[in-house]
Amino acid sequence: MKKIVNNYPKKLIKGKRELNARRFLNILLAAVITGSILITDTGCKTHKAATSTNTDDAKAKAEAAARKKAEEEAAAKAAADAAAKREPYNRVEKYFQQISDAPDVNTANQTINSAMSSFKTGDIPVLIIIYRNGISVDYDQPTTISKYLNYLKDQKKNPNAVDHLEMDGNGKITEVVLIKK
Repeated sequence: MKKIVNNYPKKLIKGKRELNARRFLNILLAAVITGSILITDTGCKTHKAATSTNTDDAKAKAEAAARKKAEEEAAAKAAADAAAKREPYNRVEKYFQQISDAPDVNTANQTINSAMSSFKTGDIPVLIIIYRNGISVDYDQPTTISKYLNYLKDQKKNPNAVDHLEMDGNGKITEVVLIKK
């Protein structure tokens, strides 16, 4: 190879070296540009895939959070509905306990008068369940609400719990069913 190079004039050799150097630099530059495009493109695809995965994960998390929130709201609403249905029961049981725990007769009478506003009349029936077996139910002798409230005042104890209340359209209690505690 030295012989071939020696046969060329020095001017041509110098030009060929520059030409080869330029070609080498152009090839190197092209390789660097192509490599960076490939890396950038791959990076973008990876980024896009990661972003897509992150977006999918974010959507799934958002949907799960929305579902959980809806379930919590439904549970809260069900609890509120149950509490609203149970409110008259709690109010009547509270009156019964206040009457039986009253420190004196005047306080008990005031509580009885306050409680009577929840009932349609003072003569509504009060049934006390003494035995229940499936659909068979045995009751104690029926009484009225005013007699039962005075019984609580005299006995100073509340031996029964509210099992069922019948209400009219105005929200007044028309029948009370109690059960032995």
